[in-house]
Amino acid sequence: MAKLQIISTFSNKPYAASEALWHEFAHRAAEAGHTIEISLTGKASATQRTSKLREAGCLLKFRKAWPDSRLGYLSQKTWEKSFAGIALRSTLSPTADLCLINVGTLIEAAMEPYSSYLLNLKQPFSLIVHNNPEIRQYSRKILDKLRIILSKALRVYFVSERLWKNTEEQLLQQISGGEVVRNPVNLENIGPEPWPTENCLKLAIVGRWNAWVKGQVRALHALSNPRWKDRNWSLSLFGSGSDARLIQKAADFYGLSDRVHLVGFVDNIRKDIWNSHHLLLMPSMLEGMPLTLVEAMLCGRPAVVSDVGGARELVRDGFNGFLAGSPFANQIEDALERMWQAKEQLPELGQQAYKDAQAYKPLDAGKQFLDQLMLSLNI
Repeated sequence: MAKLQIISTFSNKPYAASEALWHEFAHRAAEAGHTIEISLTGKASATQRTSKLREAGCLLKFRKAWPDSRLGYLSQKTWEKSFAGIALRSTLSPTADLCLINVGTLIEAAMEPYSSYLLNLKQPFSLIVHNNPEIRQYSRKILDKLRIILSKALRVYFVSERLWKNTEEQLLQQISGGEVVRNPVNLENIGPEPWPTENCLKLAIVGRWNAWVKGQVRALHALSNPRWKDRNWSLSLFGSGSDARLIQKAADFYGLSDRVHLVGFVDNIRKDIWNSHHLLLMPSMLEGMPLTLVEAMLCGRPAVVSDVGGARELVRDGFNGFLAGSPFANQIEDALERMWQAKEQLPELGQQAYKDAQAYKPLDAGKQFLDQLMLSLNI
């Protein structure tokens, strides 16, 4: 049996979708008899998910949690540049067979305290990378760190092929240990929902209310085109975040407030979203492999998505959804127009979306990833 160490760099909230894979992996590894040690944010100390990890026999090491304020942010950055590395090294075992570090975005691997920890680590380590913005230009210092860390890593697991190849383009370095890994989905039951009978075409944007990243304002700009004025449609926005006022202001600005509804967060995406909505609209600027897209397709819903991250690896334009060439209003509007002209075929596209997502979805993401990782260790 192996002694495995997991470090999650996520610290903004107790949990995010990028945490799902390592959580399932930890459970499967513990069930198989491996020793699991986990470093995670103190904000996750009281969650039900964390309790289940503890019950499974995982040894949890919580890092210092900082308040959600400007002062808290500045204090956290000072801590990370000074004492966080010492604290991380002192709380984690130096004898692990493998360290697995889960990063939301690639740059986190080059930031303190994680870069120093990885650069000085004597044991093998691997990374899971969930995002790496294509538009990001790294400094020479960051590039040098990333090149060393990724070449030193035993494996680098990317959630999409495009994410992997984009990273090689940015670094101008081949990542020989790169592999693609698939995230679990947040659905208890898999199968297409009955197609809604309502004549009004109901669109849904699902994701945190961060307009720059998720593109809600650009979507409203696209839908303000005069040809959408007399069409029978509505848009619901599900999620939460700091840009609620901005999104509502955009709806008012573009004269769409009677059609656009900020619903908020829901627990059951199948019942609360896809039971009543026809289509996913995903105008994101940045994505890795969007789980929201996979889940919508598994519910039998086609999507209009910007061609970022792994979207093209799932969406085939005109067959199971529609691709916008870029995450900007004119391209989103072009894709929406193609969708509208094919609206009578949307139920069939939804059925195809379900079949394609079903073929993509891992049967047991945690077990599959455990097998990949053990193979890399020759265990």
